[in-house]
Amino acid sequence: MLKFRRVLCCLAIVWGFWVPGLACAAAVPAADTLLPATTVGFVSATSSTRLKAHWSKTQIGKFLADPIMKPFQDDLRAQIQSQWSGLSDRLGIGIDDLRGVPTGESALALIEAERSAEQVTPATVMLLDVTGNLDAAQKVLDKARRTLIAKGATPTQQTVQGVSVYIFNVPLPAGQQVAAAQGGGAASVAANRTIYFLTQNFFCACDNLSVVQGILEHLVKGGATNSLSTVVGYQMVMKRCAADTPVHSPDARWFVYPQGYAEVARAATPSDKRRKGKTIVEIMHHQGYGAVQGVGGYVDVPAGESADGYEIMHRTAIYAPPPYVESMRMFVFPNSKNFTPQTWVGRDNAAYLTLYVDILNAFDNFGPLYDEIIGEKGVWTQTLDGMKNDPGGPQIDLRKELIQNLGTRVSMVADYNLPITTTSERLLWAIETRDDAAVAKAIEKCVKNDPTMKKRLIEGHVVWEIVEEEDAQVPSLSVDVPSLTPKKEGPKDKSKPEDKDEDKEEREAHFLPHGAITVANGHLIIATHLDFIKKVLQPIDAKGSLATQDEFLKVWDAVNAKLGVKEQCARSFSWTDQEVRTTYELIRQGKMPQSESLLGRALNSLADSGKKGVARKQRIDGSKLPDFEVVRRALGPATLSASSEANGWFIKGVLVTK
Repeated sequence: MLKFRRVLCCLAIVWGFWVPGLACAAAVPAADTLLPATTVGFVSATSSTRLKAHWSKTQIGKFLADPIMKPFQDDLRAQIQSQWSGLSDRLGIGIDDLRGVPTGESALALIEAERSAEQVTPATVMLLDVTGNLDAAQKVLDKARRTLIAKGATPTQQTVQGVSVYIFNVPLPAGQQVAAAQGGGAASVAANRTIYFLTQNFFCACDNLSVVQGILEHLVKGGATNSLSTVVGYQMVMKRCAADTPVHSPDARWFVYPQGYAEVARAATPSDKRRKGKTIVEIMHHQGYGAVQGVGGYVDVPAGESADGYEIMHRTAIYAPPPYVESMRMFVFPNSKNFTPQTWVGRDNAAYLTLYVDILNAFDNFGPLYDEIIGEKGVWTQTLDGMKNDPGGPQIDLRKELIQNLGTRVSMVADYNLPITTTSERLLWAIETRDDAAVAKAIEKCVKNDPTMKKRLIEGHVVWEIVEEEDAQVPSLSVDVPSLTPKKEGPKDKSKPEDKDEDKEEREAHFLPHGAITVANGHLIIATHLDFIKKVLQPIDAKGSLATQDEFLKVWDAVNAKLGVKEQCARSFSWTDQEVRTTYELIRQGKMPQSESLLGRALNSLADSGKKGVARKQRIDGSKLPDFEVVRRALGPATLSASSEANGWFIKGVLVTK
């Protein structure tokens, strides 16, 4: 089974390396009218030639074409060929073989091909408009046939709707056959299937015959019945983006049906590699997240006069019509008018985000999700009751003493320390308070008896720092309460002696292992590192504030006014060069797997090495990347605005030319 994420990465790279082909001679059907209604993930370059032409005019495009980047590009191409050799084995062709082949739309889709009571059958499709370039497409198909047959594939041919369809059963290596048989489900096959067809307009590669038959039926007979274009979620997402830019064909479109995508992606993963325990599919199904019927949007790379100072513009619509049930009811983001950065936010931070959240509503509807994750109904209510009434607990009415004293504005600030190391990233969250004293008292109740929390006094403010336990004999509370510094814990067998290594892992598994909490400047502040809180608590003059910087104001006010988002629930700004610096430098150093940043930890979680205490292997060798001072000249500031609407949310943003 071709994995959608891998194919998506490959196609994105293909788009970046493709040489412009011939112009389309005549209109051809759009990919969304050919793909089935069971498509759960879709990405499309509406015109490969136009996208490449536009991209080459951007600062980033010009920078990547600079000779200084050639050693890295050559090395990256070799790495990609190596990393995705499995895909090449399946298709019989490599990435470079597709250069110059597409002339119009290039699309990828992840599809729910079949469904039974036992399982979902996934399928992946690559569909390229090759109008006017049939000779090149035929050469690619011929090469695929030769390569696959040489690998032992059994070829067959069928005629579907008058079109020749070439089917190749590609045997798995012996080792993979054993693993597949043990894995079961979608992976329990002795061979992979690859299917090709070529018409006057389209080159298609797929792994499911019924999907190919459906595509050809749409293509030959015409009409869009039961196609992706008829799906309500898809229609509403595209309609909302189109309303923001009438009579416009974007450079790229994308769409995901979240619940369906989660199901199909899980089905495409061999059972021995699936995450254990409660699945995201179950949580989404039980918690009402099926209300999100579609997420997608437009991406444009403006060129010429239309650029208006933008490198990239994106529009994203989330179609989620109410009413909501269970924990889906948490997602209430009121629109507001005040988005001016707080006076304590300095100009030297990398990124700033501020949004409005109905925190009390979110708290009141969090229970079903908590119970779902724990696996027992009513646990959240019992936990809150224990926090309030248990003699050994903090004896706090969390809703009354803490939540009701919080406002609705939540902000996040990102920064980093030099030199760049695996611990350089700094993040800070600030929640507006209605009563500083009441919130400070509630926080103290929650953490004062926690041996991993150390009380400090900084700039006249009480700060609670997360530390290693200094005294192993300090008694710890055993009350089952939600911690403000959550640890990774599982059920313990009291009949077994405590494993010191496991205990050490638990102590190191804090969500914020070096974090700190305080109440200051009208906000509850939570930071990943104590030094960031110290920085925020230092008084700064008006000239040092982000809100007074000319370049910030130019982007924050002028650009957002041009974006035309009238009502907003969130806004963000970033110095893009500073925002990506930590990740860039760690990739360059080959240390991204050891990163303690949220991105690094997320990547480690998604790409677990499978061995306890062993970090994943970095997929990209960044040793040939140029010095960051060379790179940052192509990275301008970025901003976005989000608004809450009757049937979901709409987000619009830009990367500004530097």
